[in-house]
Amino acid sequence: MMNRRGPNRCFRRLTLLALVGLAGAALGAPAATAADILPVAEVRPGMKGVGRTVFAGDTIETFEVEVVDVLHRVFAGQDLILVRCKHPVLERANVIAGMSGSPIYLEGKLAGALAYAWGFAKEPLAGVTPIEYMLREGERPLEKTGALPPGDGRGAVPPGIGPLGLEPCETPLVLGGFARGAAELLAESLRPWRIVPVQGGGGGGAAPGRVITPEPGGAIAVQLLRGDLEAAAVGTITHVADGRIWAFGHPFLESGETSLPMAAAWVHAVIPSLARSFKLASSANPLGAIVQDRNPCILGRTDRTARMIPVRVAVANPGTGRRGEFRFEAVEHEQLTPALANAAVLSALEVTEEASGENTVESRVTAEVEGYEPVTWSEAFAGRGRVGGPAFLGPLARILRYPHDKARLRRLEVELTVRMQAAAAELKSAWWVDDAVRPGAVARLVCLLRPFRGPLETMTLELPVPGDLEPDTVLKVTVGAGPTVAPDVGPTVRLREFLEEIRRAHPGNTLVARASLPGQVLRLAGVEHRGLPNSVLGAWIPGILEEAELDTEVLRVVAPAKYVLTGTQTLKLRIVR
Repeated sequence: MMNRRGPNRCFRRLTLLALVGLAGAALGAPAATAADILPVAEVRPGMKGVGRTVFAGDTIETFEVEVVDVLHRVFAGQDLILVRCKHPVLERANVIAGMSGSPIYLEGKLAGALAYAWGFAKEPLAGVTPIEYMLREGERPLEKTGALPPGDGRGAVPPGIGPLGLEPCETPLVLGGFARGAAELLAESLRPWRIVPVQGGGGGGAAPGRVITPEPGGAIAVQLLRGDLEAAAVGTITHVADGRIWAFGHPFLESGETSLPMAAAWVHAVIPSLARSFKLASSANPLGAIVQDRNPCILGRTDRTARMIPVRVAVANPGTGRRGEFRFEAVEHEQLTPALANAAVLSALEVTEEASGENTVESRVTAEVEGYEPVTWSEAFAGRGRVGGPAFLGPLARILRYPHDKARLRRLEVELTVRMQAAAAELKSAWWVDDAVRPGAVARLVCLLRPFRGPLETMTLELPVPGDLEPDTVLKVTVGAGPTVAPDVGPTVRLREFLEEIRRAHPGNTLVARASLPGQVLRLAGVEHRGLPNSVLGAWIPGILEEAELDTEVLRVVAPAKYVLTGTQTLKLRIVR
């Protein structure tokens, strides 16, 4: 009697033979042949074998595994092999973050990559991604050319099954040069990807001049930052064939076709933990670039290089004369780049001037976007401890996520000035020296400020009143801190107009007065057209063209302040004969 599973098993075997044959042709295969591969259809409970990984340095060690069962359709179209692991380190530390990708061999054949585990499990049980799913990614053609920015990472990993579900092994992101507070901020930003920042060290962990050759079971690093500040995600190599490297056994950022720097890694130690043990490692010699980031694995190629963004952060305290400068490269990613840059900026601040007590920080950021003039914005914050936080680079995230045009960032410059006092003030009230003025005159507006722990002060703004205003006109004037008064720009349907909006924004240490005038202005594609007759304006009904907007004309006066301001006031100004 024929085994009921026979035809299906035969079909899977033939399919795998074809897949491996194609991989061999494409990779020039010293790679695994069909005889070296164990399809998941042939895996049975009780099978025994070994896994390969690094627990210290670059020495690959083996650990015992035994198949508990095969979990069918754990994810859409994907089975997992459930194994129990045995090794003195694993008995003490359980499944370790950083083991993702450790190749699992059953009866001498490559079955897959250790990639999944249960949080707070009491014994080293792990889920193994079958190797045939991973090998398919080696056959996927690269549809794009050059160094390409990763996607936004939404839905980054297959979800666990309930609160006690099977989850991808967490990926340790080893940080070098980061301040403690900045690392905590970064951890929150990276939580959706199950990337766990750990304080470690920068690159160069291996002995000087030592080159680590990639091989199955070796440690691998995906470098998100490199230079004076470093951040490297650590995992394990599953398979190597003719310039291609398969690793992780689960997605990293689920970016699809991507471009991320790939390097060998040196493991300093395994840190056992009741929450999640992890490998403490640092990046070593470069290996190329990750080109695919898919559900079954990440795939790297040694003949590719990744595009990185040069970043410079300079910090200066005029009072103490202390200065610091940090130069590094960051990956280009809509969500990761701002998060990494924010953490780097806070680290630079804390290293140069400890963020404790009262302080004021003024920032000037310049972003070079490919195809456009550099855009610069300024901001100021005052308070206690760490001030500013992610707000320093808030516009950067908006630029990279702009929905209408793709922004390619070429360079980022951040200059910070620190003063060890909280130069903050609240706008308490405002009044006119004369609340009735003639057309063409100058209206003087007195603003009462209450500084933090200081006596009341006044600041005067002068508003030039247009000479063509009709008598008996009443102007409504709003005065307040710069960020509370929006710039006068039309709908931004092109990146160029959006960058102009950022350029026009006012920092917190400015006082702005704004008055709406009786006339109308046409804002077309970010350009203002004033004094147009009604016959022309009538044709531009808002909503017909998304890049056109009719609005009232605006009188605006901006004055620098010696404080970071809060508060707004509204007044009326009468125009008389």
